Amino acid sequence: GDAVQCGGLLVTNPPYGVRLGDAEQLGELYRALGDFLKRECEGWQAAIFTGNPELGWSTGLRSWRQHKLFNGSIACQLQRYRIEPQSYRRAPTVVEGVVDERALGEGATMLANRLRKNRRKLKSWLAANPGICYRAYDADLPEYAVAIDCYAAVKAGAWGEGDGDSELYMHVQEYQAPASVDSHVATRRLDDVVAAVSCVFAVDTKRIVLKRRARQKGKQQYQKLDERAPDLLVREGGLRFKVNLGRYLDTGLFLDHRPVRALLRQSAHGGRFLNLFAYTSAATVYAASGGARSSISVDMSKTYIEWSRANFKLNGISTAQHQLVQADCLAWLQDCDQQFDCILLDPPSFSNSSRMSATLDIQRDHLQLIEACMQRLAGGGCLYFSNNRRGFKLSGDVVARFVVEDLTESTLDADFKRARPAHYCWRITHKAA
Repeated sequence: GDAVQCGGLLVTNPPYGVRLGDAEQLGELYRALGDFLKRECEGWQAAIFTGNPELGWSTGLRSWRQHKLFNGSIACQLQRYRIEPQSYRRAPTVVEGVVDERALGEGATMLANRLRKNRRKLKSWLAANPGICYRAYDADLPEYAVAIDCYAAVKAGAWGEGDGDSELYMHVQEYQAPASVDSHVATRRLDDVVAAVSCVFAVDTKRIVLKRRARQKGKQQYQKLDERAPDLLVREGGLRFKVNLGRYLDTGLFLDHRPVRALLRQSAHGGRFLNLFAYTSAATVYAASGGARSSISVDMSKTYIEWSRANFKLNGISTAQHQLVQADCLAWLQDCDQQFDCILLDPPSFSNSSRMSATLDIQRDHLQLIEACMQRLAGGGCLYFSNNRRGFKLSGDVVARFVVEDLTESTLDADFKRARPAHYCWRITHKAA
């Protein structure tokens, strides 16, 4: 006891997962180390040599200096600590209400600063698009691998002619954290995210919807979603759409496709429009509002067909003129003998639904899908093909057989202008005879 009271230096090289242990066990070890230092070594200094700097967070201590070193070929870090109360990390306590700036810890403050920076970059664009739903952040900081979207929305019970006053809701979706990240660290970071979002956007934490990735593999990659989450109404392009931030994996409106929808409003004017893999048919609402003569929207999901019907009703669109079809898009397309002037083909990257006649892999199958669509495309018409598969490559056969224009860059608004595009998009037409 006397030696500890005199102060000193503790240097340690605990396991860090390259050779021994896994992230969960090691997280417990580093937490125990931090607890020991805070309990027994206040007034001392400590140095932790580790090949996994992430584990340093688990100590609950804030290092004041870090040195990059190597253990053979393994890149390591020597983290130096002063064992004193002002160096102890405090996880933000997320409570109802708006989080005060003074309650933010070091990590949450760093994220809050980035959120403000992003908002400044979008200032003129947001001023030109008041009330728009938009992406505020997309894993810009490696420690905080989440997507953060803003929704100016009205609860379903307040829907009416005037729609009532909108409130800001925040949708936070976690990307899969590496296995090397301890689950306790991941949880603390998500608390940081909620605190920073509440503080910067002055939004009550009750209106922040957080979707966490589960650590298991298989069909259920997300934890159970909230069946009680209310339907909300949002506006985009002078139109009204139903969204739900908590009940499903997606909200009902793909924000990155906003410019694609605007393009379809012009392109479908006066023509016959086909929307394949229609989801909630937001694109069809745009096409109908732009004067499409007729449309067919096809999706396999009963839930999404009913959601589409709600969107049609919100915008005064007749289902007699604009049909909704629940069907396997691949099978429906093979049986179809109609012609269309404008087609949207926006399939998922992969699907193995039991209701489909075959699995779908968009990299493998896109040529076949595009060929089938082009058989249904009238002369002078346009096919818009989009997908969001990372690293997708368009088949050279498509380029050889048809006129292809890459619209990817022009169909990404300011909130989605990032190094890796949120989607790819092409306009495909028949070659002149």
